[in-house]
Amino acid sequence: MKEIAIDNLDFLADNNSKNPILLTKKGKPVSLIIPLDNVDLETLSLSINPEFIELIEKARQSQQQEGRIMINDVRKELGI
Repeated sequence: MKEIAIDNLDFLADNNSKNPILLTKKGKPVSLIIPLDNVDLETLSLSINPEFIELIEKARQSQQQEGRIMINDVRKELGI
C-alpha cells in the first residue's frame, strides 16, 4: 500500500460523511477514498493483498475437497 501526504485538501479531513469520495482526472475515475471507521491497517492491507487472497482461496478449496478437523477433535487426539 502506498501512502501519499496530501496537504492542500483540508476538505477531506472535514468530510463528516460516511460516504466514499471519488477522485477523478479529466472526468474519469482514478481513485476512491473510503472511510476507515473500525478498520485497522493490517486488516485493510491483507484484504487487498492478492497473495493473501489466493492463500485464503486455496485453504477454502482444500477444506471443501479434503474436509476439516475440528479443534476439539485435535485436542482430544493430542490429549490436551
